[in-house]
Amino acid sequence: MNWLLDPEDQLVYIIAFMAFVIALLFEMHIRAKNIRKENSEKPHSKRIDQGLAMIRDEDIEKLTNDKWQELTGASHATATRDLNHLVDMGLLKKKGRGRGVYYVFEKSTQN
Repeated sequence: MNWLLDPEDQLVYIIAFMAFVIALLFEMHIRAKNIRKENSEKPHSKRIDQGLAMIRDEDIEKLTNDKWQELTGASHATATRDLNHLVDMGLLKKKGRGRGVYYVFEKSTQN
């Protein structure tokens, strides 16, 4: 008994497998997009509101994790989560990398 498929049948199986993989990747993309959307729609804490108010009062244009900790009294990890939440919401834009990361307000939210 010959277990190998004809070249035409192999092509059909390869195309079907590729279509399955593409559909799977698309589904993963859609789910990740929905999760990001749900996370950005979650209400944020009073601490974030107070921190944003302080930034407006002090007219801060460049925000760092250390500055956020100073303004809100949050730990380093909490400050990072807060800042990432504000980036996900579209209020801040992340600049730089590593220890040099800072955040600026998106142009559309400054006015």
